[in-house]
This record gives sequence, C-alpha cells and structure tokens, in this order.
Amino acid sequence: MGQNVDGSELVDFPNGRKIYPEVAEYLNSRITSTRAYDDAVLNADRAYTDAETALQRAAEDAGRTYDSHGLDREAHRANRRARDEAFTAAAEAQQEASRDLLLNSPHKEVKWVAENCLFANQGTEVEDYALAILKIMPATVEEIWTEAKDNRGMCDVFDRFYEQAERDGVFSDGVPTPGYREVAAFRNYIRRSYGSSYVRDFQPHLDRVVKALREQHEAELDAARAVWQHLDEARAEQASRNRSAAATAAHARRREAQQEAQTSPEAMAEDIRHGHRTVISTQSAMTGEIIRSEVPQEEKVDA
Repeated sequence: MGQNVDGSELVDFPNGRKIYPEVAEYLNSRITSTRAYDDAVLNADRAYTDAETALQRAAEDAGRTYDSHGLDREAHRANRRARDEAFTAAAEAQQEASRDLLLNSPHKEVKWVAENCLFANQGTEVEDYALAILKIMPATVEEIWTEAKDNRGMCDVFDRFYEQAERDGVFSDGVPTPGYREVAAFRNYIRRSYGSSYVRDFQPHLDRVVKALREQHEAELDAARAVWQHLDEARAEQASRNRSAAATAAHARRREAQQEAQTSPEAMAEDIRHGHRTVISTQSAMTGEIIRSEVPQEEKVDA
C-alpha cells in the first residue's frame, strides 16, 4: 500500500513520518480551522465571564446580592444571548478543510478512506480512525495493523473497514484480494491467541501465499479467456459464412427470376409495344410457312 511511491513526492509531518502532500495539506488546514474556532469560543466565553463579573460588582456596589433570576435577570439574559450569538458566528465562520484534497487524491487508498470512512457520516469513532491511518500513509499492511491495533487500540470497527478495503482491492491494485475475509479472520485469530508480534512475523509469508493464489487464478482466467475468444471467433466466422452462402443463393434466385420474366410471352409483348424488341418474319423455302421471331432491340439485324 503506497510502497511504490517516489519519496520525493512525500512531505514531512510532525509525527516524524513523510506522508502524502494532499493529506498533509488537508490535516494542516483542519488544524488551522479548528484552532480558529476554539479561539473564537474562548473569546466568547471570556466576554461572557467579564460581563457577568461586571453585573455582580454593580450589584455589590448597590448594596445588594447579584440576582440572575430577579433584578439582574434581563441583563443576565442579554449576556447569555451575546455569548450564544458569538458561538454561532464562530461555527459559521469556521472554514472546513477542503474535502476535495482527499476525495480527488491520486492515491487510491487515500481516496478510499476519505469516501468510505472520513466523509461518510460514520460517526466520530470511525472518523478518528480514518485520520489516524491517513497520518501514516503511505504505509505497508503491517504498518497499518500496528498503528491500528498496537498504537491506537482500534476495535472490530477497524477490522470491518479493513476487510471492506481488501474486498475493494485497495491494497492489491484494484484487484480484490482472494479470500480477503478468511485472511482477515485468520489475522485476528493470531493476534488474539498469540499477540501482535506474531501477526507481523507471519504477514509476509501470508502475503506470498495470497500472491501465488492470485497469480494462479489470473493464469487460469487468461487460459479460459483464450478459449472463449477462440469460440467467439469460430462462431463469428461461421456466421459470416452462413451470411455469404445465403446472399449467393438469394442472388442466384433473383437472376433466375429476372431471366424467367424476360422470356415470358407477356414480357415479350410489352417489349414489342415499347420498341424494345423487333419482330422478324421469314418464309420457309421448303414449306412456304411464315416464321416470326422476336429479337431484342440491341440485337437488331438488317432485313
């Protein structure tokens, strides 16, 4: 996960790691925005406290006790309204860190965490998990699990989202990890039964097994695709031959029909009427019989 990233692309972050620049920019803008809001709230609280102190001292100077439910009720309510309005203004003025930095990230794992965890209305627990993981990206699978389980104590909520990420191929170049559910369950079993260190020890071996299974699966798919392609090509060739034979037969039938139509008595009479045929009369020298024959216009001969 992020292991092929050029180190020159990364930027320094206060946690001592080099992280993705868009993540660093988002986290810094988030910090700036949060601090501005906190300062506005503190100032509103301070102004309220000062106003209430002034009311109390004014009551003392008048020789009475400050009474927020009696004589000083309206002034007290005005102070509270001013504080609440300041709180509202601070919330409205707070500029939310640009989500587009993460949602349009060129790094698939950052984009996935943003879409599915940080900005998916999953609650503060999931959002805190997402921020913790983003702060260490790019990271290997082992580093993610160490941060989640050993350093942060993340519960099965993390397991659920990690399993979903594996299913979506976040850690395998967009190709779903074979047996991702069983791998996650096995990893949790080792962690619960033997400890986190054992997970880190066996994870590289498990990765090699999964890689071998994936490669074998892809090889089998490639072989199947070759067979399917051959069958598709054979079907297409046969269909082309059938269409060619049908077209040849249809053409022959049309020629026969045209020839029959041209030699029919009705066609000859029609040609004669329109000058397309010439009637030639000859007398037999032996019998004296008059013989008539029709010749197409293009075959006329001199009588």
